[in-house]
Amino acid sequence: MPILNKRTASGFDLNHLELRQNPGSAFSKILERGPVFQSRLPIMGTSWVATSWEAVSETLRNTQDFVRDPRIAGRKNQIWIQRILPRKFKRLFLNNMLTRDGQDHRRLRTLVSQAFQRQNINHMEKRIEAIAIQHLQGMESDLENPAGGIDFISGFCRPFPLAVICELLGLPESDRPKFMNWFSGMSRVRSATGILKLLPMMNRTLNYLEEQFALVRKHPRPGLITSLVEAEAEGERLQKDELLSTALLLLLAGHETTLHLLSNSLLTLLQLEDEKVALTRDWSQAPATIDEILRWTSVIHVAKPRFVNRDREFHGQRLSRGEIIIPCLGSANFDPQEFVEPTQFQRNRSPNRHMTFGSGPHVCLGMNLALTEARIALRAIFEKWPHLDIAFNLEKPDFGRRIGMRTLNTLLLNPNP
Repeated sequence: MPILNKRTASGFDLNHLELRQNPGSAFSKILERGPVFQSRLPIMGTSWVATSWEAVSETLRNTQDFVRDPRIAGRKNQIWIQRILPRKFKRLFLNNMLTRDGQDHRRLRTLVSQAFQRQNINHMEKRIEAIAIQHLQGMESDLENPAGGIDFISGFCRPFPLAVICELLGLPESDRPKFMNWFSGMSRVRSATGILKLLPMMNRTLNYLEEQFALVRKHPRPGLITSLVEAEAEGERLQKDELLSTALLLLLAGHETTLHLLSNSLLTLLQLEDEKVALTRDWSQAPATIDEILRWTSVIHVAKPRFVNRDREFHGQRLSRGEIIIPCLGSANFDPQEFVEPTQFQRNRSPNRHMTFGSGPHVCLGMNLALTEARIALRAIFEKWPHLDIAFNLEKPDFGRRIGMRTLNTLLLNPNP
């Protein structure tokens, strides 16, 4: 089945393998449909899709016409997945910064933004480097039996960013194996049914976080968990649901996106030998190279849905209040109106206004942390194992089918080929 069938409204396949195997080709086809078109999408149902860089940018930045809270746009019925969630999870779903707008969004974001500011991340660099080296040393025992290669997803790409976000939150190091076990199924989510299967994991995580909040109220300790408990915004403390929802969001999003950034970065650099050689000869190129990897692989395919807040014309389409519009970050990253030769990897591309972290007031809060982790991790990996190579069929990477993301189930590599 093609990724896009121009004759039907249901032809945009968010799970199509081509989005993982050849993002440039796949997203270029989506751009051919026009800057805004309507399609039936999994979980969302019938929705508008913004594809061009300009349309995606306006959808993310225009917070008057495109809002995150469906109630502001006059929707009595929320999207399907929200309607079927148990009440406990629905409350949490609606009580984090991703689902809020305006002053309410700013209030919640302000409470945690301090920890993610660039200067604070810079202060963490030595500790992040130590965590990376620690995890790489922990993989050395796997070298004794390297048949078939070592899986860098389970060995490094997942545990490393999970350890970093736990450090930032102030969660005990001894608890990290729990999260590894609980979160291991997230990358395999392909449908609404798959999301529902994650609820037991989320419930265990929420119970754990409640215990941690109770502990830090009695015995404060360094970390964002304590800061959230003590935080005040304009004289108001976070409510219980907001505390839990914010902590859960930071824990899940704080490692999941970086996991896929790391795995995609390793895969790309090992596929493009010249890029790996150039980077390992001059690590000052790391920020630009990582930015181009983010654009060229389009790790995040789509942003969270927005809801149209007023009837309006938008890039040749008539939108009605209450309708859903999905910003397609991946297609924006390959828009030839914004990027010269977009399907070509250019590590020195400038400017590189890729949309992988989003844009506007909801731009990814952990962007600086993720970029810092990727830069430190890649250097630590290639300095430890300069001859690292792929231990699988290069034509068939083990891509996952996570909705809206370019994920890998496994990444088998040989440190000493």
